[in-house]
Amino acid sequence: MIISGNHNSLDDTLKLEDTKNRWQQRAHNYKIPPKTTDLLLRFEAENYNSFVWLTKPSVKIDGKEYLSEPVSIPNTVQEENQAANNPLLNTTFAAHSSTKIVAFGETIHYTNELIAKILASMWSMVKSGNTKLLLFELSPAECYLANLYVNGTIDKNEYDRQTYIAKHADYHTSHLLLSKNGFLDSIRYYNSKNIDSSITIAGIDLDMPDKELLQNIFNSFPDTCLTTLKAKINSCQKTSIFDTLNPQKAIITALNRININNCSSFWSSYLVSTSRNIYNLGTDLDDRDYKMFANAKLLIERFSRGKQVAIYAHWCHATTKKNTAPWVAVRTPLGYHLSKEFGSAYRTIALCGGSGIGVSMNSNGNPYNYKIEKPEKGSLENYLYQYKSPECYIDFTTASIPSSVKYIRILGNTSRIGQFIPIEEAGIPNAVIFVRDITPIKTYEYIDN
Repeated sequence: MIISGNHNSLDDTLKLEDTKNRWQQRAHNYKIPPKTTDLLLRFEAENYNSFVWLTKPSVKIDGKEYLSEPVSIPNTVQEENQAANNPLLNTTFAAHSSTKIVAFGETIHYTNELIAKILASMWSMVKSGNTKLLLFELSPAECYLANLYVNGTIDKNEYDRQTYIAKHADYHTSHLLLSKNGFLDSIRYYNSKNIDSSITIAGIDLDMPDKELLQNIFNSFPDTCLTTLKAKINSCQKTSIFDTLNPQKAIITALNRININNCSSFWSSYLVSTSRNIYNLGTDLDDRDYKMFANAKLLIERFSRGKQVAIYAHWCHATTKKNTAPWVAVRTPLGYHLSKEFGSAYRTIALCGGSGIGVSMNSNGNPYNYKIEKPEKGSLENYLYQYKSPECYIDFTTASIPSSVKYIRILGNTSRIGQFIPIEEAGIPNAVIFVRDITPIKTYEYIDN
């Protein structure tokens, strides 16, 4: 601690012993000399591989709280708010005041830049104080674990140890929730300062992780109504127990026999019901989108607290466009149901890329890199590409989309030669975030389109 004033410069040091990953609470009292003008608290780790984590630092003078500004953290120190200065999260975004639901629909999966912009926009909404619920088109179990982390129930080591996404997110969209990208740390820090109005993270998709994570989650619930289900999951020899092509009948039976009214918490009942829906999902993807809508509506009613809600999804799910084209996989998307429920208060923002390298998967589920073509003439991306700006945000409620724009790029888990489709069929977004050059979240073998 360095205290300085008129001709006063003092140095006082409080050393903390290595706590072996355990928290410790320490207080240090010091008599501050008269005419002191500056108070600098410096925290650092002596060893290169050591870390300093701070929570709720407090400085009091004569018993009154003095520390009113956030702690400034030097580069040598890591703590829970390290992501606040992450340039990937420094995007200014303001949702319209009349908007209830903001859906961010990426048009290309697995790119660093579009993922960063989604998280930056969500973080901007959180910082504004107008958002209390973040929904993801991801596994409810994965997002439940992320919610435990951002609300301080588990620490980073436990999150990284347990989470499925930490092991398998090389190309998975769950890359959004990897702890290393800093987003969750920012939400965790925010929640530590806003305990009575914390942020909730939840998944709405019909997708479950491997046995290890699901086993750990269900075993953590004390519900007696889950006893049989836990036993069936624990005895299952398969890594992926939610394989709809080779279903585990004993687990399905145990799930269907649970009366969710007997569950002790909202989250145990939610994970039971979403697990059931995986097995009951029809071959028509419309069924998937309607069930995602039902999940989203339930979560919004319970956790939004009258504030705005942010949703991450692929554009084919976020769009409000009900489509009858024969090649369209999703005819009645999640966004259609949300717009019917919330009307003009549902707002869509498409995230588009210019050109670069993407990540796709072959028929065996193995990832590879491919070329994301330069935008076709007449496409939304080509219209934005001509401005030669690295990135831009355009609101089509204040600036009309040009009549020359006829196409938009839509790429999901698989690449294809024809990357652009008619924008009237894909749906016109309320706004767009465009990044000119995009890169893959990981480098794999390159395969030409």
